[in-house]
Amino acid sequence: MINQLKRLAEEGIATVVIDDDLKELDGIFCIPPNEKTAGRIAGQLISLMSPKQGTVLVTEGREESKIHKNKRNSFQVTVRQENPELKIKVVHGYSGSTGRGNPVYKNIVDILSDTKDVTAVCAMTAFDNLPVVQALEDTGCLESVRVVGADLNDETEQLLLEGKLTALINQEPYGKGYKSLKILTDFILKKAQPEERIDCALDVVLKSNVKLYTSALKKKLESTEERNNDQQNKNFN
Repeated sequence: MINQLKRLAEEGIATVVIDDDLKELDGIFCIPPNEKTAGRIAGQLISLMSPKQGTVLVTEGREESKIHKNKRNSFQVTVRQENPELKIKVVHGYSGSTGRGNPVYKNIVDILSDTKDVTAVCAMTAFDNLPVVQALEDTGCLESVRVVGADLNDETEQLLLEGKLTALINQEPYGKGYKSLKILTDFILKKAQPEERIDCALDVVLKSNVKLYTSALKKKLESTEERNNDQQNKNFN
């Protein structure tokens, strides 16, 4: 991918990369994932939710992903700082599939069969949310184990409302998509250079406030669709 981006930059083609921070490439605009901050937030949440002793599980994410590794390491460092008596176990496995077919499901079930003092689980990626919850459900541990998930979507909204996720860290996917398009539009039409660092919010979403986020997102999507329809009508006429 780096070579392809270099080629785009050399040809002067405006490009925005979402969820990466490619400092080595000039002419490529990046919206960074802020994965270290996300990991610290997750670590602090888990530390607040957990008793002083016990075991915390954290999913590994994609093994070759620098972003997932940074997020996981920041999580582990924060938990050790906030609650040094907690033990941390990494749940290996990653898949784009959700549910019981995901290796995260099987590996958590295996860990729970041997480890009886698990107090909380942190899902590093959106693909991990459902397998984590299902593994805890199927082993009868869901009521006693707190779960911090990743990213707000229809699935995680429902899991929050059902009390199966305790909290989740939303990384504002809509905002990243909107900002990336605005950067390109302003750069091409107005020759405007974007800021050196373009950050999006990281929000802690709970059962009590999830509807605020989903209602706001629904309004944004409806507004965007309405503008698109108006533009199409103008083009047609």
